[in-house]
Amino acid sequence: MDQITCDEFLALDPDDQQRIAYWIDGYQTAKGEAVVGTVAFDKFGQPVGALVEDCKATPKETLWQKLKKHL
Repeated sequence: MDQITCDEFLALDPDDQQRIAYWIDGYQTAKGEAVVGTVAFDKFGQPVGALVEDCKATPKETLWQKLKKHL
């Protein structure tokens, strides 16, 4: 899961994007890597809206790298 690229993430259905983003966020929190838990996503009108926009800018980066920037 930590190797999914933004290209692959953007190709998914929005519901699946949200599930994956929350899963990775929860995984990072469990590992003690996240500073802020899933609450971070609740700040956006769309839970993963900022993440999607960031992925569009650099689609070859991994989703893991992007989520670390947003947490």
